[in-house]
Amino acid sequence: MSSLSTSHAAQKTCLQCKSSKKKCDKGLPRCGRCTRLSLKCLNGPTADLEDTGGNDGTNDSRFDEVFRRLEKLEANAFPRNVTTTEASHTQLLSPPGNSEATGSTEKGSENWTLKAAELGSQWMGWMLWGSLLRVLEQTGRTVQSVMERYFKHIHHWLPMISRTRVAKEYQGFGELEPNAGLTMLVLAMHLVVTSPSEHPNSNRNDLSESPWYRACKHHFAQHIGLLEPELGFIQAGILIALFEHSQGVKGRAHTTIGICARMAYTLDFDVTVAEHSLTDPGEVQPRDAEIVRTWWSLTVMDRYINMPPLTVPKQPVVYQIEGLVSSPLMVENCLIEVEASRMLAQVQAFIRIHRREMQTSFNADSVSIMNAINEYMVMLKARHDTTGDWTGIAVTLGAALQLQCFGVEKRGFLDQETKTLILSLIDELKGVVSQCQNMGGFEEDYLDCIQPSYISIMYLTGYAYQMVCSQSEQPVDEGEMTQITQMLRSLDLRYKMAGEAFRALGGVL
Repeated sequence: MSSLSTSHAAQKTCLQCKSSKKKCDKGLPRCGRCTRLSLKCLNGPTADLEDTGGNDGTNDSRFDEVFRRLEKLEANAFPRNVTTTEASHTQLLSPPGNSEATGSTEKGSENWTLKAAELGSQWMGWMLWGSLLRVLEQTGRTVQSVMERYFKHIHHWLPMISRTRVAKEYQGFGELEPNAGLTMLVLAMHLVVTSPSEHPNSNRNDLSESPWYRACKHHFAQHIGLLEPELGFIQAGILIALFEHSQGVKGRAHTTIGICARMAYTLDFDVTVAEHSLTDPGEVQPRDAEIVRTWWSLTVMDRYINMPPLTVPKQPVVYQIEGLVSSPLMVENCLIEVEASRMLAQVQAFIRIHRREMQTSFNADSVSIMNAINEYMVMLKARHDTTGDWTGIAVTLGAALQLQCFGVEKRGFLDQETKTLILSLIDELKGVVSQCQNMGGFEEDYLDCIQPSYISIMYLTGYAYQMVCSQSEQPVDEGEMTQITQMLRSLDLRYKMAGEAFRALGGVL
């Protein structure tokens, strides 16, 4: 019996087990471990030939090793053949650091897809990394190309991420221990720089079913639910909320932003912002500066997602801190947009408070807000005359127009003074929007630069014009809104939100 057993055993450990530093039973023609994991067993005479070929113990690159392990994980997590035996369903790779040499058996018999408690943090990182690599493979992009496209466009109006930090972390991106924060961030960047037409196997009219979006949101929920919050997760969440808002994924942007805000409060971001609101630039550490920019971006996005077509703004989850306007921590454009969003927040809060009132008792508060907006517009226009920069103007004008429309709806009539003011605001906003088009033209790459607030403002402009016509009992002149409707149709190629706004105005795509 012993001689028979010996004749069916190899003299050496197979290369698969050797490269993984796992115990091998040296079985022929395939060892037990390779049979169990459906691996190609490099044993017997061929193994001797390959082992003498200068191999250091691994025949594949580190990325090939990652893909092989991930494919095995997925094969067990999502078996293609439902008739496969229960034993084959539950075979997984043992976690890093679990050595069979200690006498313990592989813990691969636990299937975490059926037992959520078995999903360890080390596997979460691997699966997140694997999802990113698979997405990049499907799109033909690289991590670097995704980041470059993000920093070229969206970063200009949402400058929360430190290029220096990301570049430093990217240097170690090829390691077998993935950086969860960076990986999540790049996966979210990929979402916001990708056109709807590029998403695989999905209806572009319902990107909530996009496999790329669902994978990103799944990993985000998994990591924030089971790991400690960190800066990268918050930034990734803000980008996911941007995708959900701009691509019309109903209702989820508010929840995502709320989660990001809670993580930011947990990490005392608001304390950091308050401490550095009046600090000299040279005294602020790079990480604190990035935290401040992230808080500002969170504030701005919280205001953007509550803009029209949303009728009643949701309760804000992030509150601005006094003194930010004088802070030297960030570029001037970012600060101007933050202050414009503060004006918008006042209007949104006003609408929430008075949305059920039918009287005109709130006129005094309305006048006070309008005066503040007018004062800020004087500064913005003077700056524009000097620099030609339109930053902050669209959002501030939009806040004023939304406030006036709300007043008309509550009063139930349109007086001549308000009509003149609304038509003036409409003309100014049409000028801002046309300037936006003239700056770059609606080429696909340029569309990445468009802030979601511009789409909301285009809708609000069309809505206000229709309201004026209705209150004045005059027909709608479609020619007056041709520019707005054409731009919404063009933007629909990139942002589903624009198509929804166009249809809300009565248009047919």
